[in-house]
Amino acid sequence: MKKNKDLKNFKPSNKNLLMALAAVVVMLVAYRAIQISIENRRVVFNIAREHAAHGTPVETMTARTQTGHLMEPVAVKNNRIYVSGARVGRFKVGQRLSGGGRITSVSNRIDLDTGLFALRTSGAPDGNHSVMIEHSGVFMPLHAVSGSSVMVVENGISARRSVIVIASDAETAVVRGLLDGDIVILTRVASNVKIKGK
Repeated sequence: MKKNKDLKNFKPSNKNLLMALAAVVVMLVAYRAIQISIENRRVVFNIAREHAAHGTPVETMTARTQTGHLMEPVAVKNNRIYVSGARVGRFKVGQRLSGGGRITSVSNRIDLDTGLFALRTSGAPDGNHSVMIEHSGVFMPLHAVSGSSVMVVENGISARRSVIVIASDAETAVVRGLLDGDIVILTRVASNVKIKGK
């Protein structure tokens, strides 16, 4: 009974205030519902979803067997080059040096004073040079080789291929085990990943 009495005593100005407050609450709820609807319709870019759908973009090269040169750094002093036993097998008589001159002899004995193998040169000024060493195989960036394998594209999917590394310098590796025309992946990527493009 008391409630009915309170409602009868409720003044119209209070009723209008209550109605306005209810209208504001309804508008806020409606506004938030519209915002949620807009957010739900928005497509958010997801890199993993993009790569799964269209493939991972990678840098590639086409394998091609060729003959070329790698550069082996050496220091010349008084027409001599001293190298370790691990490196001596890379040098041959007649190889050219980047600063001019050629290798004239490769010793098969260790120099007792230095513990290294001596190579003689002619026409090479003292200083740091590189010896151009000829190789045949597929030349590729050194970072593309992981141990004794490279990644290739097979039917649009990345696959690991075993190779034999013939030689390498600071930037380039020469390998065998690829066919001319194989697409080699130069970017780090896991096996069995869909590749974008080729």
